[in-house]
Amino acid sequence: MASRLEDTIRRFGDRRLALLSKEFLAYLGVSVAALALDAALLYGLTKAGHLGYLTSSTISYSCGAVLHYLLSVRFVFGERRVSSGKVEFAIYSLVGAFGLLVTQMVLKLSVDVLGLNVMVGKAAAVGLSFVMNYGLRRVLLFTVFRPAPAKA
Repeated sequence: MASRLEDTIRRFGDRRLALLSKEFLAYLGVSVAALALDAALLYGLTKAGHLGYLTSSTISYSCGAVLHYLLSVRFVFGERRVSSGKVEFAIYSLVGAFGLLVTQMVLKLSVDVLGLNVMVGKAAAVGLSFVMNYGLRRVLLFTVFRPAPAKA
């Protein structure tokens, strides 16, 4: 009896892990596309547009975030917690704003304190904001919590 229960739990866990792995890889792909837009705009606005790197970073990050949202709801997340697209986008954007704050702090430290190139600073910020944004967005927006069965 115990081994049947253990097998059931293991199969459920394996399916859940497979789903999360597939979702995480899709999120990674969407993030790469959004990052490509973000990095291209950051470079172009800073070098060709002669904007300050923090202004350029805000514009480029925001454009990448909009692309990321559109691709994520289409290709990544199957479950939606919020029924209103406007509310969902607002929460998604708030998480992104926190990610932008982290990105700006890393850029400021990298460029002004450490004297690194702005694109090197951007690379340093990417990993931190990626993991943070995925976790927060998944928990806040794209996980439908189901109540535990009542105990008899």
